[in-house]
Amino acid sequence: MKKGERVVQELKRRAARGHPLNSGANRGDWLYAAAMLAFGSWERAIEAAGFPYDAIKIRALKKDEVIAKMKELVATGDPILAVEQESKLVAAANRHFGSWRDATAAAGGVAGPTKWTAERVVEAIRDEQEQGLPVNSVAMMKRNKNLYAAGRRRFGTWASALEAATGEPDPIIKMIRSEKSRGLPVTERAVRTRNAKLHAAAITRFRSWNGALHAAFGDGDSVRAEVGSPASTRAR
Repeated sequence: MKKGERVVQELKRRAARGHPLNSGANRGDWLYAAAMLAFGSWERAIEAAGFPYDAIKIRALKKDEVIAKMKELVATGDPILAVEQESKLVAAANRHFGSWRDATAAAGGVAGPTKWTAERVVEAIRDEQEQGLPVNSVAMMKRNKNLYAAGRRRFGTWASALEAATGEPDPIIKMIRSEKSRGLPVTERAVRTRNAKLHAAAITRFRSWNGALHAAFGDGDSVRAEVGSPASTRAR
């Protein structure tokens, strides 16, 4: 299979699963690099896959939208660091307010200097649990995006942050690790054929098989080699 064909196939697969196709959501992934090599630009790759590029581009945030998002961060009471946030929000904040600090002040908050450490993330997760609040990724993204972003930054994935805080791996992660420990291949094709329920649950929880593998194993060389075949995709 040619590189261009593999890129088109993966773009269609991600679209079918509801994964956003804008460049920001895929930049840094193997697919983005492959698309650039095969087509010269992300836009041409998207159009080669049959999607109108204008329809998938992410619109820049307006000033009032920046304030609304910043107020959500301020409401958490946690440090608000530009490095912990989505690049789209940071870029819009700088464009409309001149700096991240000024945008934070306009929303009624104070930017840093206190940084999220791994220990602080763990303490915050445990505090959420003690209050009886759900700490799964979906709930956390809605309730405390700042903590969610910090957890992913410090531990690589939210699942890894939860494991550090609770001492227990996510049940799906536990099953994937069990499959590999038994000597079974954990490529997407192999697992989908062998255990369709596990594959479906992993896609639902982590948005992609790549994401599930990354949550389970990080960026281990053995896993990268195993999922590097054209039949599957690399862990991020």
